[in-house]
This record gives sequence, C-alpha cells and structure tokens, in this order.
Amino acid sequence: MHSLDDVLRKNVEIGYWLSEEHWGKGLMKTAVKETVEWAFQNLDITRVYARVYGNNSSSTALLEKCGFVKEAHIKDSIYKNREFLDELIYAIRK
Repeated sequence: MHSLDDVLRKNVEIGYWLSEEHWGKGLMKTAVKETVEWAFQNLDITRVYARVYGNNSSSTALLEKCGFVKEAHIKDSIYKNREFLDELIYAIRK
C-alpha cells in the first residue's frame, strides 16, 4: 500500500502480484478485501485505488469482485515490452 501526501493524502494505492502457481485459488481476493478493510479502519483515508494494465482482464475482474469501480481509462499511457498499453484506474471509496 502506498500513501500520498498533501492534497492527495486521503488516498492510498494498492498493488499486488501473485505467482502463477497460486492463481485461481482466491488468495488475492481475500488479500485485497482484507487490506482494503484494514486501510479504511486504520488510516485516515476515503479512497483506495489501483492502476492496472489495460490488457490484464484477470486483475480488473478481481478488483470488480472486491467492490472497486473503474474511474479512468487512459489510452496508450504505458510502454512495456515495446508496446503501448492502456492504463485503467479502479477505486473503492469508504
């Protein structure tokens, strides 16, 4: 979890990665839900957000299952492995 300063201090960014051998077991859904719950209970914030590659449908589905909603779709803002990717911003609010 990454907290921000100044005018953005009521927001935190969440990020995650899980090795392929553990995909499909519900581990990340539990981790994201519990982390968000902990953040809202223990930090002075109103919003948790995640930035996702536009081609990562598994991650967007996970976030939606955890109650996040898509707030932004930024075209071709990421350059990875010699190709441009969209950036999606998902968030959940207290």
